[in-house]
Amino acid sequence: MTNLIKDLRRKLKAAGMMEELIETVYRLGYRLKVAPNGDIQEKQDQAEPEDEKQTDLEPEGLGLIEEVAKDFQASLAERIEVLEKAVRSLQVGNFDSAQREHVIDEAHRLAGGLGTFGYAKGSELARAIEHLLTEKSEFGKQELNQFLQLLAQLQQEIDQSPVSGMISQPQTGIMPLVLVIDDDHLFCESLRQAAPMRGLQIEIADKSTPLHQITNNPPSVILVSFDRNSMAARLTLLEKLKVHFPAIPVLTLAEEDRLDTRITVARLGMGRYLVKPTTTDEVFEAIAKILPSPTIPNAKVMIVDDDPVQLKALKALLQPWGVQVTCVGNPQQFWQVLISTEPDLLLLDLEMPKFNGFELCRVVRQDSKYADLPVLVVTAHTSTSSIQQVFAAGADEFIAKPIVGPELVTRVLSRIKRTRMQQQLLRCQQQQLQVSPKETKIDLLTQVASRHYLAEFLEQQWQRLIHKRSWLCLIICDIDHFQAYNYHYSYQTGNTCLQQVARTICQCIDPSRDLVARSGADEFMIVLPDTSLDSALQVVERIQQAIATLQISHPSLTRNSHITLSFGITGAIPTPEKSYRNLIATANQALYTAKARGCNTYCLYPL
Repeated sequence: MTNLIKDLRRKLKAAGMMEELIETVYRLGYRLKVAPNGDIQEKQDQAEPEDEKQTDLEPEGLGLIEEVAKDFQASLAERIEVLEKAVRSLQVGNFDSAQREHVIDEAHRLAGGLGTFGYAKGSELARAIEHLLTEKSEFGKQELNQFLQLLAQLQQEIDQSPVSGMISQPQTGIMPLVLVIDDDHLFCESLRQAAPMRGLQIEIADKSTPLHQITNNPPSVILVSFDRNSMAARLTLLEKLKVHFPAIPVLTLAEEDRLDTRITVARLGMGRYLVKPTTTDEVFEAIAKILPSPTIPNAKVMIVDDDPVQLKALKALLQPWGVQVTCVGNPQQFWQVLISTEPDLLLLDLEMPKFNGFELCRVVRQDSKYADLPVLVVTAHTSTSSIQQVFAAGADEFIAKPIVGPELVTRVLSRIKRTRMQQQLLRCQQQQLQVSPKETKIDLLTQVASRHYLAEFLEQQWQRLIHKRSWLCLIICDIDHFQAYNYHYSYQTGNTCLQQVARTICQCIDPSRDLVARSGADEFMIVLPDTSLDSALQVVERIQQAIATLQISHPSLTRNSHITLSFGITGAIPTPEKSYRNLIATANQALYTAKARGCNTYCLYPL
């Protein structure tokens, strides 16, 4: 692919195209630059006869997003007219339920679109109109005045230019960092300005920068430039960098093309060698080659959003990078499409009619087949309580509106890649054990029973206790806000936490009779044969006390907070008319109720 792009660039220059039309995007590939309105088109008009002009290239990536944004802007007048008609209907008392539903739906979509394309305040006003129409079944003079005031403020907001949009500058910290050590300030500044559009951020250092400062914020790649006067000092620096940062690739930029210098740099194991003069495009192309590409074959993403503008925008962002995108505009079709599509990742909007993003996320997490499916939530609500709700529902990450294109692509592809690596590691471990997943009785991470063996054990105990007419209790527990814990620390630290929790639970049961199994990412089931509901409650209390004793810090919540569990408890005397699946369903419902009450609590529902 790289050679083809180089050949295409040479042909364009040979044909008289002096402007650079193709740019390299960090870790993603290549794309067309958005053509300026003037010079290029004028030159093409002069070079080609009227009847031989070529049609414009269809926009890709950010160009297509700009097209979606223009379509949205063009639709604003029509959308506002829907709200104005609602006001007129309310004033004459002719506002029926069908029109109410239509206006609520339009206000909801308008809020999403405004948030996406840079009208944050307008999004809040449209959301307020939606909530007003939803919550007030009867409209009096006070409610009508409130509606009029919100609509007037909304009109003022959209008459102004958007503050930022989907193609705004990515947030610092999201993009990989390139550390540039070069005395050429003009060249460094040109790199800094061009970096964001390639999904990178640049930090400038000089020869006096101490190594400990680099350690505090380690970059993804280091660019070191040197000339004849600074060669000895920079080669010494390269040696130190190799010792201190062996995993960070280093790109060297030399003033002279000398074989002995190339050999010296090659002996140090540097990543790439460039010779001045060079362009910023050539530098970024070399950086892209040093770092592995996250492009993932056959990556499938399922997007659920009732707003067609959002669906079109998100699809336009992801498709240029080879992602197969399935869009679901009706949340009621969610489960059917999920089963038929088998996506690698879910992208959910939070606020939708009928079924919201929280509910759909919980549905995914309660199914063992999709318990580990990555779920990213797109939301305009970034308050602490909203974020906690997102993670409590089982989402892996949230993406705030307005959406930043490079951030969305990076997060989606990185999450899919990480999940596939985890699955590959699990397959390798299972192959080493020479067993299939259905035969695996032990969860490899926590060393408690696997969910496959859990089903077998529950079936055995259910059938045994039908004849014995004795109680069978089931406890389902999960770690409160565990996704936020992973987000704050890392997945490796999260795995250590899971192991500690699993060991602690095992210490609170009778291993000769009871069973502890890992049933989801951070979920455990405890099977208690021949145990009454009172005794099951005592087990829960022992576990709560033992977990509290661990004092595992959870700083992403509040200061001095620690890891806690929530529990769903149920039990019954098994009968032939029911099965252990009824037990699981009831315990799950109890767990959801406990989660709704807050952290570190339990709920008991008898079967």
